[in-house]
Amino acid sequence: MDHYKHITIDERKTIFLMRNYGNSLREIASHIKKSYSTISRELSRNSTGKSYSPSKAQEKYKQRKGNCGRVSLLSNPQVFEVVREHFCEDLWSPEEISNRLVVEKYPVQISTTTIYRGIFNGLFDNLFKSGSSSAVRHLRHHGKSRHNKAYQEKRGKIAPNLIKRNFFAIRPNMKWYTDITEFHLHGQKLYLSPILDGCAGDIVAYSISRHPDMHLVISMLHKAFKKHPALNALTFHSDQGCQYQSPMYQHELKLHGITQNMSRKGNSPDDGLMENFFGLLKTEMFYGQEYKYHSLKQLKEAIEKYIKYYNEERIKSRLKGLTPNEYRNQALMN
Repeated sequence: MDHYKHITIDERKTIFLMRNYGNSLREIASHIKKSYSTISRELSRNSTGKSYSPSKAQEKYKQRKGNCGRVSLLSNPQVFEVVREHFCEDLWSPEEISNRLVVEKYPVQISTTTIYRGIFNGLFDNLFKSGSSSAVRHLRHHGKSRHNKAYQEKRGKIAPNLIKRNFFAIRPNMKWYTDITEFHLHGQKLYLSPILDGCAGDIVAYSISRHPDMHLVISMLHKAFKKHPALNALTFHSDQGCQYQSPMYQHELKLHGITQNMSRKGNSPDDGLMENFFGLLKTEMFYGQEYKYHSLKQLKEAIEKYIKYYNEERIKSRLKGLTPNEYRNQALMN
């Protein structure tokens, strides 16, 4: 459609006249300053036999133009207001807004592409609170920077490293750790996001998804908070991933009185406890055993089965021969 919207009725009349005088397509294209392919497609689409009618061609173009495209969800006043509030007042990214609407089961789901298109078209200009207009200018004029890792990892607040590799805790729910790991199977990917307790090393909660997005992380948090509502003395550690810098994630922690902790950039030993669990998990049920899993569904079921085994049956020498769940229960009683 883009080839036709720049051809006016006068240009179509010129094409008609020059074609009747025997001019070639290249001569016509050069005269009206269009490409050869544009003229060729114009004639092939709008010619009946050997005849070409400028008025009929213009009418067909108007019909095609009227039928193409979809009405943007942002034209809905209620949807626009929800997006505007999160984007202009809460300063959430389009990815965070889209994922949040999924988590909250909002009746209308809007894609990040639609939100970015609204940004580029200036729908949110002059709607920002004072001092924040540069954010929308940056997104509109440098939209592809949202795919840049450095941009993603610096878009939120960085929490201090308070734990400093002092991983273990004397009681449950004093130190939690989280990260996301990736499984590759038959050209597809599956992501696991667990929470590990620093006392017994048990998996408090986890989520599994085909996408490492905010929904994966937030659903994990909600499962953990449902099991353990009183977490005022908890320090929660993660790396500096964009999910953990997002206002949505940090807001969830603040609601429960949790102190956020982050590893230093480029210091993977700061995340040693989670890396150790991921290595153990993949060594015992995945590496060299990929042939067992014919689908992501089977792999997901195997991960869930392993986590249950890890918590309830796998003993550790550090825990004096107890399983993580047994040690956790014993620590809660003392």
